[in-house]
Amino acid sequence: MGKAALSRRPIPAHNLSDSRLELAGGGWRVERDSLVKADGLALSKPGFADSTGWWPPSPAPVLVSYLNAGAIPDPNFSDNQLMVSDSFFQADFWYRNEFSAPPAFSGKRVWLNFDGINWKADVFLKAKNSAASTAPSSAAASM
Repeated sequence: MGKAALSRRPIPAHNLSDSRLELAGGGWRVERDSLVKADGLALSKPGFADSTGWWPPSPAPVLVSYLNAGAIPDPNFSDNQLMVSDSFFQADFWYRNEFSAPPAFSGKRVWLNFDGINWKADVFLKAKNSAASTAPSSAAASM
């Protein structure tokens, strides 16, 4: 499976209210770990050059992200399932997003809720390994 030239779909920006910042909108990137030369600390620094990779519409399972980007055929149609490489997706992947916390969050304990983690994750925030998870979870961080 090779990388095809993809055009980014317009995705709404992060949704902000007085007490909540939703990161389910645009800005996410996902890439297979073996294709990324940096570690989590480098990836979590603001301004990291992440111009490559696929653009999922929101945090989603990797297979769904590639399907939504048009990089793989729809496995629910015909024998397309045979064209999807199991070994490619049985690997670790990096998800990356940059955001700025609203001024109202300054000095407060803020929870990051990761409803979409369905197996395990290492969470890096502000160039620190902030949390390790083996189940869907939240991570606390001081802003």
